[in-house]
Amino acid sequence: MNKTGMGLGASIVSNNILKNKANIKWIFREDSVDELDNGWRFFPK
Repeated sequence: MNKTGMGLGASIVSNNILKNKANIKWIFREDSVDELDNGWRFFPK
């Protein structure tokens, strides 16, 4: 994994997206749950 975007907070991303087994279908942002969370969520098709 590369370090692009380090220090920008944490997001929730499907494991299948991270492993390039699925494409992103849904992206949304909600309130952060803690100081590290940037609120972004990524889900596959």
